[in-house]
Amino acid sequence: MSPAAFSGSVHNTSAGHFTIIHKDRTSSTTVTAGEATFEAGVLEAWTALKNGKCTRALVVYHDEPLPTFYGNPSPELKAPLAIAISIRLPQPEECLSLSWQASSTAASTTNSTVDVEEEHPVLRVLRLLLGGSEAVAVKTRRLTWEWQRHVH
Repeated sequence: MSPAAFSGSVHNTSAGHFTIIHKDRTSSTTVTAGEATFEAGVLEAWTALKNGKCTRALVVYHDEPLPTFYGNPSPELKAPLAIAISIRLPQPEECLSLSWQASSTAASTTNSTVDVEEEHPVLRVLRLLLGGSEAVAVKTRRLTWEWQRHVH
């Protein structure tokens, strides 16, 4: 593989290109956690917020199907997907929780393998964040992540 073709495939490419183009010296963290990359990114941002490292954090998630010559490690991803959310510590009347448990003991039947007809789990979470539901379970091979929006 040529270096030119490979250079855009590393995990921190997007953040690196953004900071170079905008001459932005803001710190960034790149997280890759397989099926739970979105959840791990949100946890990383939440940790920075809770530790007072920032007052807002931008979580950017993107993925796309790999070319066929790499095999098919992510069959649930049928098309490129990207979202960005800005998060902050909640106001008293707001509450969103994210919890997890081992998938082997999980009560949820939600599965991370998405059929052509079913939404990608990140899109279901986005719908929850926009007020469309009150709970979303995302089951991966290791963990089941439970997102809940608590309405006051």
